[in-house]
Amino acid sequence: ANGRGANTDTTTAPEELVPTWFTPESILDGIHIFRVHDESEQTCTLYNLPQFLQEQEEKGKPVKILVIDSLAFHYRVASSINSSNKGNFLSTTTSLTRMAAFLQELASEFDLAVLALNHLTNKLDKDSTGAGGMKLVPALGESWAHSVTSRLMVDFYHRHVPSGGSPGGVMGEVRTCSLIKSPHKPNGTACFMITDKGIRGLPPQFIQQAEEAKR
Repeated sequence: ANGRGANTDTTTAPEELVPTWFTPESILDGIHIFRVHDESEQTCTLYNLPQFLQEQEEKGKPVKILVIDSLAFHYRVASSINSSNKGNFLSTTTSLTRMAAFLQELASEFDLAVLALNHLTNKLDKDSTGAGGMKLVPALGESWAHSVTSRLMVDFYHRHVPSGGSPGGVMGEVRTCSLIKSPHKPNGTACFMITDKGIRGLPPQFIQQAEEAKR
């Protein structure tokens, strides 16, 4: 008969599925950290990454994700120091636009994902009646928001979860990760927890059960 079979093995323990090379030492060996102390150092470090990434590829150890934690911090510090200088605001906007284009080229050339962390800040929001309120908005502004390909918002959902509703029956903080911009994925939200065993997702019905419990 012409065909292929599929087998589901339920007798293998989870620890037996972990490859032998998967150790804390091997994971840490694949993480490269560059510490920067101001906007100039950050810009210089990022623009010099192509040489480093090329060297890693030649060693057979290509980098597949670049995390900038955070891109917003040094820009915000520089802006607060020169808040009275209107030319500095324009310079920051231009720098961010160029940086976004550079990071997109970097991701394409070296086939890697770029994760740039932004901050949230308060902004006065007036409604049609003229009444004002505060709302949270991305700190780097609209120009940066339009430059990135995808946007994720990470937040807290409930401070504490009953032990029966969390992975392993442990009480803890529930966080949400919401996709709010993507060229090919629909918007959505997922709940997760950070435990001593790593990141653990919560079942889809968690939000529905939590909302019903509030009524």
